[in-house]
Amino acid sequence: MSDQQVSAPSPQSFAMLTISQRGLDPVVSVSFHSGQASESDSAQPSAECFVYPDRAPILAIDQGALHAHVSVSTPECVSAQDLDFARELAHACLRYFEALQRWHTPTEPGARDEQPSPESPEAPMAYQGTPDKPGLLD
Repeated sequence: MSDQQVSAPSPQSFAMLTISQRGLDPVVSVSFHSGQASESDSAQPSAECFVYPDRAPILAIDQGALHAHVSVSTPECVSAQDLDFARELAHACLRYFEALQRWHTPTEPGARDEQPSPESPEAPMAYQGTPDKPGLLD
């Protein structure tokens, strides 16, 4: 046994583009990794939604020189499938946020493994819509 103390790795922000092949099909993966960075560090990921009056919005995720944009194939005509995907994306993002929040601020041992009940204050922060405009996660 060594008396050397092993330090935890320093979590730095980074982005990665991977191009591989699955069978004969190319596979392109983009991953964004947040972490500790200085305020001037362009490697810290950011997300923004650009909304336009006459076309569908564009969701942009950027980190350093790596950029990913999500929008519909026909910006002038949004389909039910486009809304279904946007809702699925919103659900996944909300679950990601909630899981990170549990890891960041666990209240007691085992809290990271527990799912909050719908009535608890830690329940998902889903946007509640109105009868004429359904909520984001309705």
